[in-house]
Amino acid sequence: MTVRNILVPVADRPECAIALNTAFRLAQSLGANVTGCHIRPQTDMTVELPKDLVREQSETLEANALSAAKLFETLAAEFNLPKADKPRGGTEASASWKEMVGDIPHIFPIIGRTADLVIVSRPTKKGGRLARQFVTEAMLNTGRPVLILPQKKGPVVGQNVAIAWDRGAEAARAVKLAIPFLHQAKTVTFLEASSEIKLGPKPRDMAQYLGWHGIKTNTIRLKGDDAPEELIEKAMAGHGLDLLVMGAYSRSRLTEIIFGGVTRHMINDAQIPLFVMH
Repeated sequence: MTVRNILVPVADRPECAIALNTAFRLAQSLGANVTGCHIRPQTDMTVELPKDLVREQSETLEANALSAAKLFETLAAEFNLPKADKPRGGTEASASWKEMVGDIPHIFPIIGRTADLVIVSRPTKKGGRLARQFVTEAMLNTGRPVLILPQKKGPVVGQNVAIAWDRGAEAARAVKLAIPFLHQAKTVTFLEASSEIKLGPKPRDMAQYLGWHGIKTNTIRLKGDDAPEELIEKAMAGHGLDLLVMGAYSRSRLTEIIFGGVTRHMINDAQIPLFVMH
C-alpha cells in the first residue's frame, strides 16, 4: 500500500497536537499529504432557542474552528510543509485543511474513506466522548488502517515495530497495510502469544513474506500465565518497542459492536501506539 493522504481530525486540544506531530513526521518520511479536518457540530434547528443563546453557540463554534485551524497551520509551518489545496502529483509532503459541518457518524465515513491512514487519539477513561467517537468511526466505518496514539507525548512512533501475530486473516491484513511503515522501522518483531493451534502462517512464514518486501524481522514467543494483552505489553516495554501492529476483532450484538478482549484492552487501556485494521 502506498500512503499519500493521512487524515487527522483536529480540535484545539493537546492530544490533537500530538497526533498532528506524528502525522507530519510520517508525511515527511513517506512523501504524503496530511489532511486536517475540523468537524463542526450542526446546530439543531428543530428546537427554538433564545436568540442570545443561539448567537453564543454560534460564536463558540466559530472560535473552536478558528483555534483548530490555527493549531494545524502552526504545526504544519514548524515542519515546513507547504499548503496544498489539491493534489500536486509527485511525492512532496504537504498539508491541507478542511472544515465540515455535521455529526461525526455521517461525516467521518466520507472523509475517512478518502484517506490512506487515519490518525486519532486514544480516549481517556473518564470522559473522552469525542475521542471515543473518532476511534469507533475510524475503525468501523472507514475501511482504512487507523493509528491510535496515547494522549501523552512519547518517543517517536515506528522506530521499533511489534506485530501481534495470531495467524489470523485480520492480523495478516494489518501487516500488509503496515508495510510502508515497516520499511521505515529500524526493527520489526513478531510477538506470538497464543498457544492455540490455528490454521494460518507461522511467524517464519510471515518473515519470508516480508523478506520479499526487503524487510527483516525477528520473533519473540511470549510465555507465561498472564493474559495475552498483558504479555504483549510486557514485551513491548521490555524490548523498547514503540508501535504495535494488530488486527481488530469484533462481533455485532444487534446494533452494538463488541470488540474482542485483546482489541478492547489495547484500544481503551494500553498506553501503546497502535496500528490497527478492522
